[in-house]
Amino acid sequence: MTDHDVAADLRWFYRDSEGAMGLHSNFSAMIAQLEGGGFHPVASYEANYSAVQAAARAREIGKALERCAVWVRVVLGLAFRRASGEQRLTCALVSAVQEHKRSKSRRQLPDWLEKQRTSKDQARKRAWAKLRAEALGLIKEASTEYIRAVEKVA
Repeated sequence: MTDHDVAADLRWFYRDSEGAMGLHSNFSAMIAQLEGGGFHPVASYEANYSAVQAAARAREIGKALERCAVWVRVVLGLAFRRASGEQRLTCALVSAVQEHKRSKSRRQLPDWLEKQRTSKDQARKRAWAKLRAEALGLIKEASTEYIRAVEKVA
């Protein structure tokens, strides 16, 4: 299993698996009820083959994640749940919070990090690079633990 496979699996699991399994929001049904409409869902008991495949894939990934330590699940969840996962993980780093406090900036931590990233000041860029490297290192370490868990499940 390559890093790309791990990233693709986890990205799919955290972002797309529920939709792929046919689990959809009930938001439209709630709106229809509030508007006084007669929304009546039709039950279908025929198995959707792609949804069944998605459920099997999600179950395998979930079993592997269950074998991982809590910190691994937290890191992978932060890193792959949203497109901005790397930044979300960086914001969760104790070192990022400490650097932010030392800077005495009034900006919120995500905004402060973005300012560090885009700054022309070399010291700020180095600070950003150090924090980013720390986050990427955690993702790599957590991914390695996930791969080990996948191998045990298989």
